[in-house]
Amino acid sequence: MFATIRRYQGQKGTLDDVAQQVQAELVPLLSTQPGFVSYNAINAGNDVAISMTIFRDRAAAEANLTKVIDWAGGEVWYIDDFGVLQLLR
Repeated sequence: MFATIRRYQGQKGTLDDVAQQVQAELVPLLSTQPGFVSYNAINAGNDVAISMTIFRDRAAAEANLTKVIDWAGGEVWYIDDFGVLQLLR
């Protein structure tokens, strides 16, 4: 198994709307992809959300990353294996 853990900083008061959109659009999209196992997210307070997506292996997670980027409008920030903040487009 391979997990992607992401931290999202939302604009004040928008987290509930984004969470509904994720459940209605992104989760169904990811759930049809090969290697997808599960998606969970929590409201961490202060307009921050933490998500964890589980895939069967790293290759499946990387293959699905383009789906997330497209869904997010072309930009996803993440912390790489060395702890460096990176922007994917």
